Amino acid sequence: MRRRSTRSIVVPLLLCVFAAVCLITPAANAQDVWHVDIDAPPNGDGIDWATAFKSLQDAIDEADASQGGDIILVAEGIYLPSKRAIPSVPRTETFLLDFPELSIQGGFAGMNAPDPDLRDSVLFPTILSG
Repeated sequence: MRRRSTRSIVVPLLLCVFAAVCLITPAANAQDVWHVDIDAPPNGDGIDWATAFKSLQDAIDEADASQGGDIILVAEGIYLPSKRAIPSVPRTETFLLDFPELSIQGGFAGMNAPDPDLRDSVLFPTILSG
């Protein structure tokens, strides 16, 4: 009768434990999607079109805080920067991006449209002005 080696038992056991940990552990840097619509009511949380942020910078700040390669969907409209590169100089207002893995996508119909996720940059232009 042949005895099983400890190695032949340990390796499959370690593989099972590793697989279980991979299934249970949430993915690092999970993406969040934030919504921005200039026509949104104030104090939105950006979670969906119905509660979109009014300010693009608010969405950028929220995405930067999560540092997960987030996506910001921006409805049609003209968006003005609100952060100053030099605090005492108004002409230095900018959209301040502190995190490189961020996608900002414009051209969405937005919250007042029958299909707010409809994206067409000709019909629904998103303009970042400043």
